[in-house]
Amino acid sequence: MDAHFIGSNDLVEKTDFAPTILDYAGISVPPDMQGKSLMPLLRGVEREDWRTAIYCHHWQHLLHSQLMAHYGIRTKKHKLIFFYGLPLGLKDYSPTAPEWELFDLMADPREMENMYHRDENSKLRDSLKL
Repeated sequence: MDAHFIGSNDLVEKTDFAPTILDYAGISVPPDMQGKSLMPLLRGVEREDWRTAIYCHHWQHLLHSQLMAHYGIRTKKHKLIFFYGLPLGLKDYSPTAPEWELFDLMADPREMENMYHRDENSKLRDSLKL
């Protein structure tokens, strides 16, 4: 690894890995490839066009772990998750009750206090659901 890489706290996705590897190798990233090269971030270059939120999806309901199927959105400050509880065709797995979770990652980095059902968070919930 290059000694000049400093890292970043910006939001990244798995789709960023392939463009980053190509960019590091000096190979042009195809314009239709998903993701963005992380090289500018690793070199400490600020990018105004960088994403402000990321999407996540775990579809393997209770398969190989106790993690329920879910999707969500994460910003630097908040994480909103919807556990939809469906095994999506997997045999021998039962649905679970749907559930929402909302966390303030700055105040609660361990995600211990679900803020979803607090009335004062209605605008935040709605904005993250868009």
